[in-house]
Amino acid sequence: MTASSRKTAIRVVLATVATAFGLAFFAAPASADDTVWLCKPGQADNPCLGKMDGISTSPGFVDTELGYEAAENPPVDCFYLYPTQSNQATLNSNLDKDPEIRNVAINQARQFSRICDVYAPMYRQYTLDSLGGPISDEVRDTAYNSALGAWKDYLENHNEGRGVVIIGHSQGTSHMARLIAEEVDDKPNVRKRIISAILPGANVYVPEGRLVGGQFQNIPACETGDQVGCVIAYSMFTGQPAIDSRFGRVDTGYWVNPAPRPDKASFDVLCTNPADLAGDNGILRPLANLPAFLGQAEPAKPWQAMPDFYRGECRTVEEAGGGTVSWLNIEDIREPGDTRSDLSALIVRDGDLHLGDINLALDSLVSVAASQSRAYVSTERARVVKERNGVRKQLKSAKKKAKKLSKTARKAARKCKKLDRGCGKAKRLGRKSKKAGRKVSSLKKRDQALTGEIKSLVGPEA
Repeated sequence: MTASSRKTAIRVVLATVATAFGLAFFAAPASADDTVWLCKPGQADNPCLGKMDGISTSPGFVDTELGYEAAENPPVDCFYLYPTQSNQATLNSNLDKDPEIRNVAINQARQFSRICDVYAPMYRQYTLDSLGGPISDEVRDTAYNSALGAWKDYLENHNEGRGVVIIGHSQGTSHMARLIAEEVDDKPNVRKRIISAILPGANVYVPEGRLVGGQFQNIPACETGDQVGCVIAYSMFTGQPAIDSRFGRVDTGYWVNPAPRPDKASFDVLCTNPADLAGDNGILRPLANLPAFLGQAEPAKPWQAMPDFYRGECRTVEEAGGGTVSWLNIEDIREPGDTRSDLSALIVRDGDLHLGDINLALDSLVSVAASQSRAYVSTERARVVKERNGVRKQLKSAKKKAKKLSKTARKAARKCKKLDRGCGKAKRLGRKSKKAGRKVSSLKKRDQALTGEIKSLVGPEA
């Protein structure tokens, strides 16, 4: 069954690097007609669907098969915006599905298909070439408006009231964070559909010591793995970020936003640890599709996991010049004699693990998103069950009324035919009886639709 038929039925910057494995580790459309989808359910060319199985290499080089696969009939959606990837020789990219964009979608978004239908639009991002100088307002807004148009298309033409996990990284996070602030945060009817927002690598900020009130006024940082309507944000480093780092500080770090920078004396960059949310005591679960980054054909089991290798811990340090620096500190926790290759060493630059923000925590993130989605689905299921109970109560009353009206109408019709009297009344009763019958039919259809919705609201399991 295709993703399209299922929907009908139920309605980084990552550079090529050498590895010890001989592979590589990387880290305004305004209408439906204008959106070019990189990933969409039912689309034949979809890098967010495909091989998900691979090998988990534990200490002692004990390999076990992952056995991952896409979900059947997932009850929720994911909306993904990729990081800066385009090598096009312009300030803003066009909407061509270049190999580097497909590859990062494979690595960052495909595994989420275990729990959701993934929608990922192409957008006119500012390119790698544009990073050589300041990003102008025009270039920034061209990229943002392109992403915004795709989001509106998704909501209007594809969402169908389902819950959605938002996923971004780097430039993708910067646009999605702005979009959430401008288009979601103050709109309860949209906000209630947000299961969570995974937004690493772009300095999402909060008031000092608080979980909400900075970039978002109504969407807090996630505190538990099954919390719904919250945000996960962080930037990875192997130690305190260097003074010239683009991540971890609100006053000098990455900032592509029309709003002014927040005051460093009052705001911190947000850090939420996905390994803590997943219930793993800070131990991250990295996962990467290594062949995809070289554009190689995928083997039968292309994914590589490295359990019990990295621990993450959120840290915030006050700096001498005022303000703070906040980051997700990554520590190598291998025991002596564990000689597995350190994937983080392949992408680190002066302690900065920005290129691996997603993949060094990917399995943790999918696990958390699954728990949050189950909590969301459970609440939605309870709501629909309650609505169906109300419909069934109405249906019982409507059936009783329709039966009584039908009997009375038939009696009046016989009297009209036999005695030629009360024919006007008989006609009126006949019309009322038909109307009552139509109401019963309508309530039955609503009951059947709600029953189908209840059956679809199960899971997801990661």
